[in-house]
Amino acid sequence: MLSINPVSVLPTPPSKTDPNNFAVRADDFLGSLPMFVTELNQTVNFPTVVAGSDGISYRCVGTGVININPITDAGANWVPISSIGGINRISVVSSDAAATARTLHILANPLTLTLPANPALGTGLAIHNQSGALTCVINPGSGKINGIAESMIVNILYVTIWMMYAGSTYGWIIL
Repeated sequence: MLSINPVSVLPTPPSKTDPNNFAVRADDFLGSLPMFVTELNQTVNFPTVVAGSDGISYRCVGTGVININPITDAGANWVPISSIGGINRISVVSSDAAATARTLHILANPLTLTLPANPALGTGLAIHNQSGALTCVINPGSGKINGIAESMIVNILYVTIWMMYAGSTYGWIIL
């Protein structure tokens, strides 16, 4: 949560309309500025973790992050930390389909689910076999699963498989 520390009120500033108090007020006002600067610099305690609108949590690694969108920051000030790429959707799949990133795919029938092509590094998804069959297929498309360019048979009922894209060498890694 963002918290804001209080800043002390500055003394009455000098005014040329009050020449009798100008020097005293000027000394007091100027003398309070160093403390004011220190307090102002400590005003905002930035959160170390925020939730992006893309469903992924981000950790602050930079300074001066106000008004910087963690989603478009490219890792300069914010880095994604969500497990399995920030899954934030559920899709019940009844026939052959293409998987989508950040989605829990519930397989309702025996089918083939094709993994996304060219996902961003760290993209995650999950697949749950609720089909009642031991023949559901996860197709890596043009990619790989655990470094192998072959489809995978889901031969366990009611299992949930968590996957994250780890680059072209390994493709989709089972977590």
